[in-house]
Amino acid sequence: MADGISLASAVVGGLAEPTGEPLLWIAGGGYLLGAPIVHLAHGNPGRAVASLGLRVGLPVAFVGVGTVLEDCQGQDFCGLASVLIGVPLGMATAIALDAAVLSRDTVKRPFAIVPTATLGTRSATVGLSGAF
Repeated sequence: MADGISLASAVVGGLAEPTGEPLLWIAGGGYLLGAPIVHLAHGNPGRAVASLGLRVGLPVAFVGVGTVLEDCQGQDFCGLASVLIGVPLGMATAIALDAAVLSRDTVKRPFAIVPTATLGTRSATVGLSGAF
């Protein structure tokens, strides 16, 4: 949810240029801090730190890998493609890993056995029903 709100803020802020700059700051802050705050609210400080690390580290790492792979040889705007591709790809990967790995909690299901009874016009049944 936090990432969806951040993305929507970025889109609206980008479309509202030049007056959309505050929304772009909100989007950036929401991307960096939204999910870690949710992890903290759920009592998972380790996951909050891991989430923040992914959100900062992966875009930087993707830009670094792209810069190493680029063969500029004195060209103008060398490295720009690495930034334009690496940052969004790193951000998307961080969001996906956070959602798929860090945001999963195991919930213990309660064990319950409930007696059941059914009365029909010609029959009656008695039994047990359970949730495990």
